[in-house]
Amino acid sequence: MNPESAEIVDLLNRYKSKLPSKLRDPDNYLQHGGGGGTSGGMDVVDAKIAAAEARTDAKFAEMMGQLSLMRAEITGRLDTMNVRSAHVENSTAGIKMTVILTAIAALGLTVAVMAFGSQWFSLGMDAQQVSQRAAQTAVDSSKTRIDDLDRKLDQLLQVTRPRPTSP
Repeated sequence: MNPESAEIVDLLNRYKSKLPSKLRDPDNYLQHGGGGGTSGGMDVVDAKIAAAEARTDAKFAEMMGQLSLMRAEITGRLDTMNVRSAHVENSTAGIKMTVILTAIAALGLTVAVMAFGSQWFSLGMDAQQVSQRAAQTAVDSSKTRIDDLDRKLDQLLQVTRPRPTSP
């Protein structure tokens, strides 16, 4: 039994317990009620029948009122459950799409890596060799410039050094 059904059954049992004992067990009502004899004539019998009918009508009206109350409460609870389930469906719709798209993207990425992984690795090796050659060329060209600057600096220092004066 799901939780909603159990809750409705519990609700019905609570309302049943609120009914008078005569209505809960009609056999008991018939065994202990009515009668009393015919000591007062037909008017008394008619009055007793009318009183019994009035009590029955009152109990029936009370029972109908309680049934109406139960129906209203059950309908309200069902409406609440419908709203909640609609909210859950709406809130999970975006999550479902996100999960599906993520799975597709992961599958596509896996296929791409498996198909082109070896080419990417060889391209990486070529790129490393190219970058090493470029760095070596830059170092070689700058080394000659640095050597030229060192010679010019030495010449400048020799020219600007004070000469000792003789006495």
